[in-house]
Amino acid sequence: MHGVKRGCKPTVARVPISHTGGKLADALDSIFATHPDMWGALPGDGTEMCSSKSVDFVLTEDIEAAGDSAVLSAFVLSEGHLGLGFWCLPRVYATCHKRFAELRRGIQGHFERNLPCWADAGQPARQVGDAVFRTTRTLLLVNADYASALNARKELVGLGYVTFEQEIEFLNLLLTRHPKSSECWAHRRWLFQKHCPDQCALLLSESEVCELVCKQYPRNYYAWTHLRWLLQIASQQLHGSEQQRECGKAYILAQLSKSDRWTARHASDYSGWNYRQGLLLELGADHLPARLRDEVSLLETFLRAAPAHDSIWTHARFVVYVHNYSC
Repeated sequence: MHGVKRGCKPTVARVPISHTGGKLADALDSIFATHPDMWGALPGDGTEMCSSKSVDFVLTEDIEAAGDSAVLSAFVLSEGHLGLGFWCLPRVYATCHKRFAELRRGIQGHFERNLPCWADAGQPARQVGDAVFRTTRTLLLVNADYASALNARKELVGLGYVTFEQEIEFLNLLLTRHPKSSECWAHRRWLFQKHCPDQCALLLSESEVCELVCKQYPRNYYAWTHLRWLLQIASQQLHGSEQQRECGKAYILAQLSKSDRWTARHASDYSGWNYRQGLLLELGADHLPARLRDEVSLLETFLRAAPAHDSIWTHARFVVYVHNYSC
């Protein structure tokens, strides 16, 4: 099961089967107060993850009246890793989808189609904004490609109801379960383009996130595309102020060093080679020839060790092509 470690002492939230999706959704909101950093769906009823001796608290109205046969493990929280019982996800999603539609109608009817800015908002508007924040959070946990929910969160960020740091923390959580969600990655890029206070810090933190996702899910097109987008930002910085040039150059060299280790461990994964080619092209005429000679030595080593990998031969053709036309 992805996202919850076995063998750890979990905090368990249990609810009777008769509970509605609304109570499940409210219980999940209380779990999020602990700021989990990973999540996954629990198979079956989730009881194999729990034992009576490991329960720290029980979240229910009348668990004794429900009886053991009518109780399933809805949520398990262990060391920041959140597990959601697979059986409860359809109920929670349906309830939150209905709530979200009602909230959108309410905003259009009572707030002239849009919420006011946080600084100008009264208590009713702030309560609605908080409800949209919590409802879309649950919807996106189940369906990270729900564009309407992501657009609603864009509005919340733009109006000041959600901070940049809060949204990034949530997106990091989404990636632990939905690493190949195109809408999630696009929302992430939008967030940085519109609200990132420090692009140098962005390059470092985002590349680390992408590296982690690529390790867990090989050949992740969206993560590698995100890395290429970061490379474009670093390339633009090479033409900026002295501080920006140093930042961009340091980032490219650091990524090349990481690429050495990545290709050594994932020689058959052409995604890493393709990204490496982009890094090499950003070195410029002064540094590229020397780097290409090093690249030839690297390829000789790889081809002796794994001559059957097409990805290595494809990269070799790239090196020959660039050498012939740039040196």
